[in-house]
This record gives sequence, structure tokens and C-alpha cells, in this order.
Amino acid sequence: MFAGHSEDNNMADNNIRLVWTEDEIVSFLRLIKEKNITTILDSKQQRNATIYQELRAEMLSWGFDKLWTAFCNKWKSLKQMYVGEKRALEIFNS
Repeated sequence: MFAGHSEDNNMADNNIRLVWTEDEIVSFLRLIKEKNITTILDSKQQRNATIYQELRAEMLSWGFDKLWTAFCNKWKSLKQMYVGEKRALEIFNS
């Protein structure tokens, strides 16, 4: 984590590319699965900040220190990669 980071200055943090370890990603996905919140996170009408803050708190208790906005961005990124791979497989198999 960077010195001086806080949840309040996350506007600047949106421009910082964070590196995630495989362990962080696996733990993040496991937590999402355990809490069964994929449909909530995929909902465009649901405000998800509170959910990401709760995920962050649990991940922090496991020793993974990222801002809640990083979890939001990682979820969007992983979902986008999944959809891209799924489409590529559909095209390949057709």
C-alpha cells in the first residue's frame, strides 16, 4: 500500500494500476462465491460500494490490503476477461 493512502482520496487511486497476486485473486473470487454475491455485483441498478467495502474488510482481515475501489475494478476486469474468453470459445467451436 502507498503511504498516505486513505479511502477518501480514491479519485487519484483510479489512475494507479495495482498488481494483484494470484493468491489475492483466488481469495477474492472465493469470497465472492462464498457470499453468493455475483448477481448483486452484476446488477447495474444496485449501488455496490457498501458490498465492496465489506469485501475489502474481510480481505484486509486475511492480510490483503487494497482499497474498496480496487476490488470493484478487479471484479469488472475479471468479468470482462471471462466474457471475452467465453465469446472466443463460442466462435472457435462454431
